[in-house]
Amino acid sequence: MRKLYNKIILGLCLLPALSSRMQAQNADDAFRYSFTGITGTSRFTSMGGAFGALGGDASIASYNPAGIGVYRKSELSFTPSFFYQNVTSNFKNQVAEDFKYNFNIGNFGYIGKIENYNTTGEGWISSSFGITYNRINNFHSNVLIEGKNSQSSLLDVWYNQAAKINGKQNPSNLDPFGAGLAWETYLLDTIPGDSLKPWEYYSQINSPNMGNLQRKAMNMTGSMAETSISYAGNYSNKLFIGASIGFPTIRFRYNSIHTEEVNPQDTNSILKSFNYREDLYTRGNGFNFKVGVIYRLNDYVRLGGALHSPTFYSLSDSWSSRISANYINGTTLQYDSPNGSFNYNLNTPMRAIGSVAFVIAQKGLISADYEFVDYSNMRLRSNTYKFFDENDDIRRSYSAAGILRIGAEYRADPFALRVGYANWTNAYRPNVANNSSRNDFSFGLGIREKEYYIDFAYLISVSNSQYYIYDPGFVSAAKLNTTNNHFMITIGFRY
Repeated sequence: MRKLYNKIILGLCLLPALSSRMQAQNADDAFRYSFTGITGTSRFTSMGGAFGALGGDASIASYNPAGIGVYRKSELSFTPSFFYQNVTSNFKNQVAEDFKYNFNIGNFGYIGKIENYNTTGEGWISSSFGITYNRINNFHSNVLIEGKNSQSSLLDVWYNQAAKINGKQNPSNLDPFGAGLAWETYLLDTIPGDSLKPWEYYSQINSPNMGNLQRKAMNMTGSMAETSISYAGNYSNKLFIGASIGFPTIRFRYNSIHTEEVNPQDTNSILKSFNYREDLYTRGNGFNFKVGVIYRLNDYVRLGGALHSPTFYSLSDSWSSRISANYINGTTLQYDSPNGSFNYNLNTPMRAIGSVAFVIAQKGLISADYEFVDYSNMRLRSNTYKFFDENDDIRRSYSAAGILRIGAEYRADPFALRVGYANWTNAYRPNVANNSSRNDFSFGLGIREKEYYIDFAYLISVSNSQYYIYDPGFVSAAKLNTTNNHFMITIGFRY
């Protein structure tokens, strides 16, 4: 047993495991980067993103590129957006709440109408070229979870890791981003004896404990955005065919602080509290291909369809962690992990979209899209690590899911009123105790003149999920209720 009060500085003992890799790349990360929301122009957002059979909007390039073939003029648009999120958690019957603000650019688009090929109205009449930027997911979030837990501690997880080989895990082999930090700050220690071998451990918090306060505060920032280059043609004002190549980017930053405060009534403990901080930064780029078609059946009905290839991402993770332990004698010990990094690839699933729209007396329209995606086809890949367990977890945890988008618009020139709804079905298999279903409700107002337009939109998104503050084998889930609010304005010019 090491003497806590005879503090030893182990500055040179940075562990030879600098090549050891924290498993930041897992099924949850693959899902985070495969999931897309509804953002873009105000008109697109306010109608729930149901534009697959309509076109004529800069956001459509990320969904059905045939939609830019509908344009009759060239257009330039710009959409600043304000995002506000509120998250309420319930852990051990204790409710906590936090929120986050974010200003961003939801869309920037240029659609260039290429001059008519002929004036007969038959055959290939015209084409359009587009360069668009769409934000397709927003990671900004603050989450606070807290409650009194008398069943387990994060130290139980690390103790289990330390003792996993018949109670004989050498400290030099402990995870330098977790259990190894607990060892360096005496949160894990060896049982007294004449010899340090075999390694027999104990934890400074012995569970079941007396209701220690546990708190986890998480801060996330970043987004997914896609720049698309699109081309579409117009055949006899009835058939529109388009294709695009997309270049999505990912920027995701995560940091969390897990705190445990020992119940003062626990007189057997020499520990007062400890804090465990994790930092992760993911960045990457990718590419994909999309093809689409819109068919104008008659003046009242339009049909659409699109196929999206997988997105092929090249990602890079960097991470670190830190732990500090506060003891009742006033001693505070702190230890930092090495800096970890890893480069890898992610293939997201293919997507198929079917669409229909009804135009009503040139005064209004109703449209609907249905998107099919099989999340069990997500794959993590690397030349140096094969992700066998992680990809198997993806296959066992995720399934096919659908996204339904419905929108309506009523025009009383120059004004337009819009409403929309979108639903994401659960992407998890029934045997998984989680739920990714989500509902979006949107509303909008537009002012449209011949040479310019101004559109406003408000979108509210509601979802419920579960989160484990550490290994679910040791702790019950916290229930999260998340409400996202988007306010945006689009300014566009036609010429």
